[in-house]
Formats: sequence, structure tokens, C-alpha cells
Amino acid sequence: QSIQVYSEFRRVNPYGEIVPQDRGGRPRAILSPLVVRNAHFTFHVVVGAPRGQHFYLYVGTNPKDVFKITVYKEMFRRRKNVSVPDRLLPVTVPYLSQIPDPHYDIPGQKVECFLIDVFVPADVPAERVKLEPQVNVDGRWALYPMEVRIAELTVPRHRMRRAKLPRVGEPAIASVMGPLHRYLCGRA
Repeated sequence: QSIQVYSEFRRVNPYGEIVPQDRGGRPRAILSPLVVRNAHFTFHVVVGAPRGQHFYLYVGTNPKDVFKITVYKEMFRRRKNVSVPDRLLPVTVPYLSQIPDPHYDIPGQKVECFLIDVFVPADVPAERVKLEPQVNVDGRWALYPMEVRIAELTVPRHRMRRAKLPRVGEPAIASVMGPLHRYLCGRA
């Protein structure tokens, strides 16, 4: 079994490859992210397991219950012979699954992909917290230890605004560029 972690801007297909739209630059290891309070940070977890064998996905923290963590299974859409994660299905951890997923027919599937959304509450002290995605297959563990550094900064309360999501064929970073352009230039 294996577990890999990618930034929110590196989507992975069901074969374990970064989708073509998100291959620019060099992938970076996410070992010690710096995060601010009253904000979210997200990352992708890619799980590999022997074909047909069940695995469990866990997300542990130390100390416990510092963050509000939501785990989503990534669902794929074929576009021009490329499978791209395009929908998110909320799941509860520990999450039991297997490869290939018996509920979704993906020929040749090698990995299962998840998006982990971590909300850092405003009242959490600035400290280091261990966050660890974990996979268990038949009593064997694969871990990805991260040390999350919580900054003194706190995002002020704000009103959520809707933004137009990028099309499935666009790079993942496009989801940030639209709102950033509006903020910097004052127009949509």
C-alpha cells in the first residue's frame, strides 16, 4: 500500500498520474504547511493498495480535535480521453474501500483519490500540530506525517461570495485566479 500527498493544485487521475492541466512546474512535498486561523487549507491524498484488497483511510491529529476535518472522495469525469477529478463525495473516516472501486467502473484504476479539507478555527493557539493521513491494509500501515504550523494571523470574519468555477479542462489553479483577478483589478 502507499499514500501520497499533493497540493490542492495537483489533481491526480485514477491511474496515479497528475492530470495534464496541472503538470506545470515541479511538485513539492507537503510536510510542514504554514496555515492561518479562521481559514481552510486543502490537499489531495492518493492511496494505492493491492487490487481487490480492502483498505482503510484515516486522518489523525495530535493533539486531537484541533481542526475540523472533512474528507471527500474524488469522482472522475472523462474528457478527451483524460480522467479528471470533477466531483467530491463526502465520506466518513475511517473510510473502507478497495481498488478498483466496485461502485464506479474505472477500467485499469490503480489508485483512489481524496481531497482533505482542514478548517483551522479562529481560537486555536499558534502552535505546531501533527496531522497524519494513514492507510491500513490487512494490518500494515502507510503514513504521511505532516507538522502543521499554525500562524498568529487570523483571517477576519468575512461574507462568503460565490465565484465561477473553472471548466473541467482548465488547470486547478484557475479556481484561484478568477477571484484574485477580481480582487486585484476590481472586476470579474
